[in-house]
Amino acid sequence: MLLALTFAAATASATPPPPVVGGEETRGHEAVGAFVASSGSLWGAFCSGSLIDDTAVLTAAHCVPAMVEYDRAGFDISFVTGTDLSSASGVDTETPVVSAVQHPDYSEGPFLVADIAVAQLLDPPGGVTPLPLNAATPADSEWPTDRITHVGWGADSDDGTGTGVKRSVVLELADYDRDFLYTLSDDGSNVCVGDSGGAALGKNEAGQWVLLGVNAFVFDPEGGVPVCEGGASGSTRVDAHMAFIDDVLATGDDGSGSDWSSFQVDGGDGGDGGSIVSDDKAGCSTVPGTPWGLASGLVVLGLWNRRRREATGTTRG
Repeated sequence: MLLALTFAAATASATPPPPVVGGEETRGHEAVGAFVASSGSLWGAFCSGSLIDDTAVLTAAHCVPAMVEYDRAGFDISFVTGTDLSSASGVDTETPVVSAVQHPDYSEGPFLVADIAVAQLLDPPGGVTPLPLNAATPADSEWPTDRITHVGWGADSDDGTGTGVKRSVVLELADYDRDFLYTLSDDGSNVCVGDSGGAALGKNEAGQWVLLGVNAFVFDPEGGVPVCEGGASGSTRVDAHMAFIDDVLATGDDGSGSDWSSFQVDGGDGGDGGSIVSDDKAGCSTVPGTPWGLASGLVVLGLWNRRRREATGTTRG
């Protein structure tokens, strides 16, 4: 699985094949789907997301510019649920995406901030139950768990291959700050490219899965070049951004006066993207069959140590 690719990924073809990233294929977590761009025979999954309301999908803010770029190029954008995009039997629902909005505070620099967004679907995906949101903070006694289940449709290797299959991996919560949960594994497992916007989940006291975070990036805990295999991950905290989510669900905007980015349901020239998105694509990945790869991504060198110094919560680990 994977999230934010780094610029180093562009040279992956010149290096030996990397080890497979941990994680297992899953038929569970039906609300976690893939964002797919398609035009004729060209198609591909570029990010993940979680259905949180009848027609609302929570995802990463850095996935929205990719939606805008594909829309401008005449591609249809859909939210797909199921297990495997490579076969018809692996797709349960496919619903057009009509708009999306980033958090008004989203920024990639000097530090990544508020990497969370809500996409709006044309219709409810049939038979899919939305995920409930976690409102407890990591410091609360009601916090569900420190063993976080990450779910996404991303790659299973550092070379970006394997995208388009829903997988899950369990990582330990090692730290957190006002924006992110930081998770890692002692066996080298991690999320990877294409898992951006996917779910960081935990079970509450009633045994119900709740959405704790949104997959945002990978990094090296030692401060080196970010990698999937042997690296760690950061997920945007849902509890820290409940006001934004509630505003969007209730009113259709983020409370700051920004408009939704509008997409044409049937492709074509696409919408103008609005003022709330940047021109750069970041953190997403495509699968074979797509017209072009989104391999620029976010550079998060040393983010672990810098974020630890900024942390407002208690260090876990």
